[in-house]
Amino acid sequence: MTNVKIRRLATLAKASQLVLVLATLSCGARVIFFRSEPAKADLAQVDSQNAPTSSGHSIPALDSFAAIWQRDLRQPLIDPEPVEAPRAKPPPPPPPVKLPRLIATFVEHGQSWGLFSDVKGAQRVRRTGGQIGSFQIVSITPGSASLRQGANTYEVSIPKPKQAPSRSRRGSRRRG
Repeated sequence: MTNVKIRRLATLAKASQLVLVLATLSCGARVIFFRSEPAKADLAQVDSQNAPTSSGHSIPALDSFAAIWQRDLRQPLIDPEPVEAPRAKPPPPPPPVKLPRLIATFVEHGQSWGLFSDVKGAQRVRRTGGQIGSFQIVSITPGSASLRQGANTYEVSIPKPKQAPSRSRRGSRRRG
């Protein structure tokens, strides 16, 4: 920094001290000037002058401020919000079970049969009590079948055919 800047800063510091003293005096408080490092005799004098000021308030002893002076000035003025511990995520849902598709059902000689398409796409004819992949066939009724895998039971049905869109007669002319 140049000497001019240093002089300006020194002048500004003196002016701000003067404003501080004037503001303190206007509030009715007693102002005590210290050297850069106060002597112990000065501190003892300040402690003994714990008399009320013109506004009726007493000045506390300097020793009572020792804990404040020991604080780190770089710490935040307000305590930060407490951080919540991250919550454990619930386990993801199990992947959907790939069921065999039921293509057709039929009854022959009192025995129910079903035409199934397994998860790999291969078509198999199985009867009640049979196995299709890892599923046990519990029952086959017209249009549906019950399958069991472990403790879980699933119901599969023959998909209903989609209706073909109706043809409009608009645009078709009959020659006659």
